[in-house]
Amino acid sequence: MAICDKLQVFGFNKIIRIDKIKQSQFRFLDPLINGQYPKVMQDIVKDRLPSFTPEQAKLVKGSSDYFGINQYTAYHISDQQTPQQAPTSYSSDWGVSYNFQRNGVTIGHLANSNWLYMVLTGMYGVVNYLK
Repeated sequence: MAICDKLQVFGFNKIIRIDKIKQSQFRFLDPLINGQYPKVMQDIVKDRLPSFTPEQAKLVKGSSDYFGINQYTAYHISDQQTPQQAPTSYSSDWGVSYNFQRNGVTIGHLANSNWLYMVLTGMYGVVNYLK
């Protein structure tokens, strides 16, 4: 199953936008398709990312019979203007800021978690992106 968030991008030039989206997409699927994590992910995470042994890569590559989409919410993302001072983490590796508002308008209705917004166009956007 692919876990997807709909990223509504603003504030990027085309090159940065593509690079930032590549950092976030297919981190779950690449090992199953290629037997390795995406190159961009390896370049960013470096030695914090466990590597697959040749045996593990062979075992996982092509091992999935089915892919489903599990889409939770949507965000607006923008390029981080200043280096993040927070400790290195999963989310800081992306080099983007997550925003639930743009120009004072919230992306959707807040659900029962502070990170979860009901965005009716979220799944539509993911399916169109994958198409």
